[in-house]
Amino acid sequence: MLINRLGNSAVHGHRPVEQLQRLEAQLHERDEKLSALLADKTALDAALTRLRGEIAKAKKANTEQADTHNYSEAETRDYFIDLLLKEAGWALDQERDREFPVEGMPNNEGKGFVDYML
Repeated sequence: MLINRLGNSAVHGHRPVEQLQRLEAQLHERDEKLSALLADKTALDAALTRLRGEIAKAKKANTEQADTHNYSEAETRDYFIDLLLKEAGWALDQERDREFPVEGMPNNEGKGFVDYML
């Protein structure tokens, strides 16, 4: 493959200076692009490390503070579950998405509802 790129004259030790200079320029250009990509990766890695630290700090602060809320089922769904499901891409735009009728429930009628039919 290298012979194909350099041509047959490379095998015999003959190489026009212009071709070598062109190859050197191409290699230099690729090196510069690679260096830029590596610099971007390094910056992204540093940002990721910083953000992970911020998340860990926020989680620690949250666990150190007691949750004194006494949410009802409806409030729990509104404040947490619905919000997280929407962020995950669930539309929750139909009533059946939140309460779905089912049979086989442990009551006299054997009917009831389940929360969220995803």
